[in-house]
Parts: sequence; C-alpha cells; structure tokens
Amino acid sequence: FAECYTAHVEHRVPALPDLPITYRDYAAWQRHHLTDHHLSDHLDYWRTTLADVTPLTLPTDHPRPPVRRSTGATLTLPLPPELGIRLRHLAQDQDVTLFTVLLAVTTLWLARHTGNPDVVVGTATSGRGQPEVRDVVGFFVNTVALRTRVEERESFTALLARVRETVLGAFAHEDVPFDRVVDAVWTHRDPSRNPLVEVMVVLDNTPQRPITLPDLT
Repeated sequence: FAECYTAHVEHRVPALPDLPITYRDYAAWQRHHLTDHHLSDHLDYWRTTLADVTPLTLPTDHPRPPVRRSTGATLTLPLPPELGIRLRHLAQDQDVTLFTVLLAVTTLWLARHTGNPDVVVGTATSGRGQPEVRDVVGFFVNTVALRTRVEERESFTALLARVRETVLGAFAHEDVPFDRVVDAVWTHRDPSRNPLVEVMVVLDNTPQRPITLPDLT
C-alpha cells in the first residue's frame, strides 16, 4: 500500500516484486483441492478429534439469550513485562512455542471455571505456510479447533506436552475450511452459540514495519 501510494504521488509505476502466483491461482487451487476426494483424510481426522464435543458453559451473571447477539464489551488486561519474559523462558525450557504456553494456560483456566475438563479452544491460522503465497495480497485466514483434556492431578508441564501434540495435529490438517469441519462434526445447531468454538486464542506477534507516506500527516 505504501509503495503504491508513493508511486501515485511521484507519478511513477509502483516497484512491486514479481510474485510466483496470484490470488486467482490460489483460488483455483483451493477449488480443486477442497473436494471430498482430497479432504476425506483430513475430515476423518476432525471427525475423530472432535467427536462428542460439548459446548463450554461459563458461569455468567445473565442468562444466555436464545439467539446470539453482538452486545458486549472489551476488556484489555496488560501483562507485566517480567511475566512475558518468564512465559518465554518457560516455552524455551519446554521446547514449545509461546502460543502453546498461552493456549495451555487458557485451557486450564476454562476447565476450572466451567467444571468441564474437556475443552475446545479456537485459533486463527494465517494460511500462508507455503512460501509462494507469503507476499500475495488476499485472505488466507482459517479457524482451527484445538481440543484438550485437562487432568488436574498431572503437572502443568505434562499438560503443556499434550497441548503441543494437539497443536501439531490440528495444524497438520488446517487446510480444511472451518465451515466444512462444522458441517462434518456439529450436527446440532444452537442459535445461541457459535458452532464448536466460543473462545479464541490468537497470538499476534507479526513484526510491524513503520509505513512512510510522503506529504501525508
């Protein structure tokens, strides 16, 4: 965007890198790839992994409305910098990612507050695992469901190891569009809830480069 804007101001052609594929190429690949024949193994994984999932029932101070609404609020809770450092050190010591640590903490918290040790949490994947699409402008994001069972008698490191396996297994099958997973495993639709996933854990750690636009404040 910055290059196109600058080129427009300077009356020149934008100096954009050549891409091996376009978003149209990706759409054509996806249309061919996302058939029942190609997705059968992936869908079998999700049917097995998410079989008999029960919805999260958090203790609330108001009854759940019969039809889901978008009313609500936003609560921002900054973490102390030293806690962030300790979390990163824990991830390094256990050979996992920071995302896996945060997911394990969230899963444990949800299990304790719902009284249900079987917890499904969602996350958003970038869909840019292939190097050919990393610089292509377009929407590749998909939702992935992560199911973990919490055993209160085990150590947190044991839970962390199991969450790691959950993440690796789910990401290996992340190409299946979330709506196809819902159709395959969520037979009972409840208008008061989101299907399968009601809590998301998303770690936004993409480096932000400053954008400079000439003659613009």
